[in-house]
Amino acid sequence: ASFDVFLSADRARPQALVDNNVVHHGNLVDYAKGKLAFVYAGDLSSEAFSEISSKTSGERNCEQIARSSTGDTTAQINVQLTDCLSKQLVQLMENPQNKVAIANPKLAPYGDAAQQTLQNLSLWQQFLPHRVMGKNVLQTLQFYTTGSVKGAFVAYSLALDLPADLSSNLPSNFNSVVNTKSADAVTVIVPVPETLYKPIIQSLVINSKTVATLSPNLFEPLPIKNAAAPVDEPIHNDNVEPTRAFRLSDASGVSSPSLFVQYLMSQGVQHSLTEWGYEPTIASGVGN
Repeated sequence: ASFDVFLSADRARPQALVDNNVVHHGNLVDYAKGKLAFVYAGDLSSEAFSEISSKTSGERNCEQIARSSTGDTTAQINVQLTDCLSKQLVQLMENPQNKVAIANPKLAPYGDAAQQTLQNLSLWQQFLPHRVMGKNVLQTLQFYTTGSVKGAFVAYSLALDLPADLSSNLPSNFNSVVNTKSADAVTVIVPVPETLYKPIIQSLVINSKTVATLSPNLFEPLPIKNAAAPVDEPIHNDNVEPTRAFRLSDASGVSSPSLFVQYLMSQGVQHSLTEWGYEPTIASGVGN
């Protein structure tokens, strides 16, 4: 097809393009690590949700664990979050009428991760009577936002796009939203511990049989080759090579698809991935 760049939610499909000699093997790049989330409707007026939200015994609910600022290690938080998620799923599935959505595991990487999570929680068989399956993760989220299901496993990045909750009875930094069907219900977003599913490595390919120009990354600070040339930034001390930011003139002869991928893989963008519900795949741009 006449696309310059194909970004996938997995690595298998871009890799298949390389394996079938459709694109150059040097045009395959891991650009992000996806994160799975479980979203469910918590009714603030219900006795069950009130019990979870107002415990005085020191036990924290799933959201409190996920956003914990205590001294707990990542491993400790994952153990607590796994236990909390398991209990919440069991509670939802105690009602035969409650449905839970996942994307088709055979088609969607996030659906496959959801199945792995349920299997690792030993809840897959219990889940099957409640299953509603979407063609992809976006349709799975739509099942939830339209009220067709009580909970759903979706991409964390999509969950973060849900409208912000303005309710005054929850902390403002909660990742929750008001359910459009009821002012007494909020969406609770629970990041699924990464110990419950295989890493979701998302890859891209530049759609060309000619190798792309991905290194050096022009969006990283460039060394100043000519000390007499105009410099936008002040020169640092003698022990550090002076650098300057990207200029369009630097990109002469570099294709637009290559530039796009360089930008995506630059440290600035990679560090921003966590704000958008992903994790960076590498520490410092293209070439590592």
